Amino acid sequence: MTVVVLWGFATVTLLVALGAFALARRVSRKLEALTQSYWELRYDYTRLRSQMTRLDPGEAEAAALPP
Repeated sequence: MTVVVLWGFATVTLLVALGAFALARRVSRKLEALTQSYWELRYDYTRLRSQMTRLDPGEAEAAALPP
């Protein structure tokens, strides 16, 4: 009887560990996608800001100042 309980406990523990591993992989993929989106947005923002500066330097400086 004790052996059956130990095997049952080991099986449940293994299933919980596999579930945690799957969750960690999913969260890791989401974090990677979010990081990629952040850097793309930052790159686009910098590129657009430099284009605005070239078009009208005075207006870009006024927009950069806090209200």
